[in-house]
Amino acid sequence: MILYYLLKRDLHVRFRDSIKIMAFLFLIYAIIAIAFFYNQPLSNGKESVLVDVTFYRFFHGVDFVDLSYFYKEGRFSIPFYWIFFQITPLLLVGNFAFSDIQQNGVYLFPRVKKKHFLWLTKMLSLFFYIVCIWVVMYFIWFTVYYLLTFGESSLYSQFSYKILGTMLIQIIISFLLALIFEFLTFYIPITIVFVLMLLYLFLSIFFHSIYFLGSFVMPNRWYFVDHSSIQLTLGNNQSIQWNDLLLIGVVIVVVMILLGSFCFKKLDVIGE
Repeated sequence: MILYYLLKRDLHVRFRDSIKIMAFLFLIYAIIAIAFFYNQPLSNGKESVLVDVTFYRFFHGVDFVDLSYFYKEGRFSIPFYWIFFQITPLLLVGNFAFSDIQQNGVYLFPRVKKKHFLWLTKMLSLFFYIVCIWVVMYFIWFTVYYLLTFGESSLYSQFSYKILGTMLIQIIISFLLALIFEFLTFYIPITIVFVLMLLYLFLSIFFHSIYFLGSFVMPNRWYFVDHSSIQLTLGNNQSIQWNDLLLIGVVIVVVMILLGSFCFKKLDVIGE
């Protein structure tokens, strides 16, 4: 019961405190989506372009072909859309956990037998919060797509497992990034943490590695999305597999549970 109460409370406060900036960021996101669709051919004259083709154009990021052009010829286009998509959840998360403990720790700690239990509820509420953010963002994208194709595209029949898998990966990676972000705000000013996370994401554009979480949300770097010979060759057969995500995800979550629990055990009831 106490878990349900704390989880419900955290979600309510998260949405309440971020509703204005959330509306603003979603508006920018919708404008980006509309502008993208207006500048992309949604049909080849006779029929609509498949939804997965359009989807991967929008959430493209940087694939191995792009990296090859950059390394060999110095030609490169920074994926500003992609960067915006990744930092939006971080902007909405902010330093909620830290500020909540600072302001309400004196009321929250007496409700639980062990202090680190609060960190676990923060993690759970963060996960559901991230899921809600991306559900809304994907809903906006598919709504705009459907409206601008005038309902001619059969969205359900074209909806492939690749799109669903890509959406799931994006949610997981956003959660992991937000979890690290929220933990660091306990020790580092939020502005510095945001700059560090932005730099970390930026590096993942130029360097492909499972140690850069941004690589996981570059769809064409995944084997199940694009295993064409050119991608495999230029990527030196280093396309991302599901076991890579499972390994890095489990490690980060376990480490964050341990570090966060240790951090909360050191806090007193007024969150100092």
